[in-house]
Amino acid sequence: MFLTPELAPLVSYDPEYVTNYELGFKGTFSDGRVVLNADVFWMDYTDKQKSILLDNSDGGYGPDPNIELTQNAGQVDIYGIELELRTSPWDGAFITVDAGYLINEYNSFLVADPANPGEFIDRSQQDINDRTPDWALNASVGHSFVMGSGAQLTTTLGVYAQGGQEWLGETLLSDPNITGLVFQVPGASELSARVSQVGGLAVR
Repeated sequence: MFLTPELAPLVSYDPEYVTNYELGFKGTFSDGRVVLNADVFWMDYTDKQKSILLDNSDGGYGPDPNIELTQNAGQVDIYGIELELRTSPWDGAFITVDAGYLINEYNSFLVADPANPGEFIDRSQQDINDRTPDWALNASVGHSFVMGSGAQLTTTLGVYAQGGQEWLGETLLSDPNITGLVFQVPGASELSARVSQVGGLAVR
C-alpha cells in the first residue's frame, strides 16, 4: 500500500490497556449438599485497537479503493456476572446451574478524520465485535437409582439457552452516517435427556 504524507499520521496507533476488577464468592452449605460459586467483574479497557476502513474511491491515497487502518478506539466498559451452582436437594438427586451475563459498550470512540486534520469522527454508538451473547444458561437436573441387581441407573434432563448476538461489519471512516452492515445471530436453546447405567450399555 502506497502511503502519502497525508495518510501517514493515520497508520500509527498506541498500545491498548485493560484493568480488570473482580469480586468472587465460593461457599459450601447444608453439609456439602450446596456448592455456590459466583463472581462479578468489570474491565476498564482503554485505547482499544479497532480496525476501520478508509474510503479511497477517489484514489487520493493510492490505488486501493478502501484502505484498512488500525486506530485506538477509546474507552470500553466490559462487565458481567457468572454463577455456578451444584446441589443435591435429596439423596440421589443433583441439580447443576451455570449462568453468565455480559455487557460491553464503548464509552468513547473517536477516530481521526482524514478529511479534516485535527478533528475526529464519533463512533461511540458502535457495538463491540466480540461475537459473544449477552447471556447464557446451562442447567440440568437428575437422579440416580440403585437397581435390585446393584447397577446404578441415572436419568438427566438438561437445558441450554443463550441470547442473540449482533455485531457490525467494517465501517467507512470517511462517512459518519455509514455504520456498516449489521449481522445478527438469533438466540438459541436446546433440551437434552439422558439415561445411563453403570456397568451396562448406555442408552441416550
